[in-house]
Amino acid sequence: MARILIVDDDLRIPIMLKELLKMEGYESVSAADGRQALELIKGEPFDLIITDLRMPQMDGMEFLREVKANKPSVPVIMITAYASDITAVESVQLGVFDYIAKPFKVEALLDAIERGLAAGKDKSRATEKYSGNHGAIKQHLAKLTATADTGCT
Repeated sequence: MARILIVDDDLRIPIMLKELLKMEGYESVSAADGRQALELIKGEPFDLIITDLRMPQMDGMEFLREVKANKPSVPVIMITAYASDITAVESVQLGVFDYIAKPFKVEALLDAIERGLAAGKDKSRATEKYSGNHGAIKQHLAKLTATADTGCT
């Protein structure tokens, strides 16, 4: 059973996600902010992390940096009600697996979770069938693909 960490200061989100993930057969744990989540990560293994962008104490970007510095193989899905091209591209550059704007479709989140868990096991599938709903990330990934295809940087 996959273990998923949910990090969000809006208590409604972890409650809703925990129920959803339980129905899908996943085990989940929640934290109210990035600092609390980092403490959990130190003591417990997680297969995937879902985090909010805007939180007190430590925002989602700072949390993402810390996770990728300490647990680089754990896929991170960022969800936010404050989506922007800047944060979308920055999060991809920092190693986020997917970036999803709130309100999100449950099916899109579940698809991202499934792909994230698969990518956690097989790194070659990291961007396969990207489903994030923010156009800036898709454009950024398209540029990276085009650059790789032409050999230009």
